[in-house]
Amino acid sequence: MTRLFILILILTLGACNNNNKPNTETPITKPVVNITPTKDQQERRIKSEEFCRSKNIPVYKNPNSLFVEPEGKVNIRTKDEVVDRAIALCYLELKSEKADKKMLADFDKKYNVTSKLTPVEKAFALADNPTDQQMVDANWRAESYHVMLWALGYIDDLKYPNEVCNIGDDVKYLFSRTEK
Repeated sequence: MTRLFILILILTLGACNNNNKPNTETPITKPVVNITPTKDQQERRIKSEEFCRSKNIPVYKNPNSLFVEPEGKVNIRTKDEVVDRAIALCYLELKSEKADKKMLADFDKKYNVTSKLTPVEKAFALADNPTDQQMVDANWRAESYHVMLWALGYIDDLKYPNEVCNIGDDVKYLFSRTEK
């Protein structure tokens, strides 16, 4: 159950509009009790909670929290942007597994990875001795990479997330292709 919660959190974070541009919008600073969800947010929450209950997954009880942007405000990424994120996420996972430095350098050169990383990801990628927390955070990006492969049509179905993905299989998708 803990893995499922972590996966949902990772997928939520990975789905954010992360285009390396500074966020110029004013963040929500009012208490969640003062946020009125839109109809699509309420419907999405009801559907998610029903699914969770069917799988005996605990549901957070605060009715005014955990809403994401309304569907009308979500920026859908282009296929090229999804590919760029998949490349970045795969690289992060490989570095977290302590892949050979030459292989990582070749990977970066082949796919221009550094340009696809967020500032936090770039700090990890360039660190000679990343922290344990950076390693764990990057390692979990493999799950987001797996979902990106599904979104791109390389994986037919996403299994119920009660176990980690097979990153070895997932890496093969990228290594057998070029960026263009």
